[in-house]
Amino acid sequence: MKILITGANGYIGSVLGPFLIERGHEVAGIDAGFYNAPILLTECPLRPAVKLADIRRLTIEDFAGFDAVVHLAGLSNDPLGQLNPALTNSINFQGSLHVARLARDAGVHRYVDFSSCSVYGAGGDAPRQETSPTGPLTEYAICKVKTEEAVRQLACESFSPVFMRNSTVFGISPRMRFDLVLNNLAGLAFTRREIALLSDGTPWRPLIHIQDLCRATALFL
Repeated sequence: MKILITGANGYIGSVLGPFLIERGHEVAGIDAGFYNAPILLTECPLRPAVKLADIRRLTIEDFAGFDAVVHLAGLSNDPLGQLNPALTNSINFQGSLHVARLARDAGVHRYVDFSSCSVYGAGGDAPRQETSPTGPLTEYAICKVKTEEAVRQLACESFSPVFMRNSTVFGISPRMRFDLVLNNLAGLAFTRREIALLSDGTPWRPLIHIQDLCRATALFL
């Protein structure tokens, strides 16, 4: 398949691109360029070509000829989202809807949108699944719910969107994130020889390794 990844230079995108190329796909990327440097690991020779652009400024020509789009781009994490809620909404919701509309109009058949398990809010003790009610608590999570609802309305016989409500990701990436809980704990253990909890230890959240997330994405594609 010919696949376009938005947010291709981010924590997940910089692993997903080479992963899909290794499996025989033709991959290109779009990224705002916030995390172009530094590179934690040796640059991968299979990294796709990436166009630097704001997703809100893309045109239908950017999607021409692609079979599938994996949409990762956006302002990631709750503190950043709360810093400027209006900007978060502009990029994470309006920008995401803009990308989906362009992809559909350009003839892209499969659309994989990276949502988040944060759409469930404070989940309580019972496991959550696709039919469970959502209860987003932050601007980041609210934008994810709004994007799912809006993009779902675009679905038709020729445009098939899939929403992945991903767990908290962990694992090595060329563009590393140490704010993610398991990466943070591992980093503290390695550098300080201690693991420091920032809570009372009772919160629970699902986790997924970045390579398993890439495998799941490939299956959806």
